[in-house]
Amino acid sequence: MWKRAFLDEIPVDLECPLEVLKQIAVWVSNPEVSQQIVTLNANIIMQARRDPLLREIINRASLISCDGMGIVWALQHHGFAVEQLTGLAILRELLKQAMLLKEKVYCYGGTPQLVERLSLVIERDWSGLELRVADGYGIAKSEAWVHKELLAWQPRLLIVGLGSPKQEYFLAEMLPQLSATIGIGVGGALEILAGFRVEAPNWIRQNGGEWIFRLLQDFRKLKRLPDLFRFYHLFLRKDNARNLPQLVEVLPEVKD
Repeated sequence: MWKRAFLDEIPVDLECPLEVLKQIAVWVSNPEVSQQIVTLNANIIMQARRDPLLREIINRASLISCDGMGIVWALQHHGFAVEQLTGLAILRELLKQAMLLKEKVYCYGGTPQLVERLSLVIERDWSGLELRVADGYGIAKSEAWVHKELLAWQPRLLIVGLGSPKQEYFLAEMLPQLSATIGIGVGGALEILAGFRVEAPNWIRQNGGEWIFRLLQDFRKLKRLPDLFRFYHLFLRKDNARNLPQLVEVLPEVKD
């Protein structure tokens, strides 16, 4: 069990990163049921406010990590102690645990070039695990083929980089059909892991500059700017207390 808060009915887990990573190690080493991990940021929160299905998927997830500094600041604004835990940090820990136990790992998403490079990086840095990959464009394998392969192979770890909310939809549909798989939607983290993008330094992340850092590497992210302004208006303006009553602390039972 760990602490969970809600921003406008959208949950986020408050447990410290060290405890979360310990729980992830337990899930990998002692699997019982499939688990979905959501790496939450301001854009996903704004999508979930408009999308009841995405909101339901997030609420059902085993872990909702505080991936974006905007969420950290919003929770701190209302008196909650919380630390950022990025999707990339969780992904690296999952790969580490899978390597130690020589587990099966399936990566789905990205361009064919990214997938090829990602395979080389994972096999180099996390050698020993069993890896299969499929690009997110259906060039090497169609989505139907990916479904069939996952059902037959039953990986311990399913990494999906299709962008939000598509990756959350895919995992919510797929994981109940798998016996004991940890699924995580990682968005652009695959590009960083493969070396196609540069990870923001800690000092940039801690000061809220990660989004600008990523924007400078990919100007397509400009389309997300309106939602960031809406997030600020809803949760970060000091003169806006409308959402304060909706921010509550609960202790949900987390699957282990």
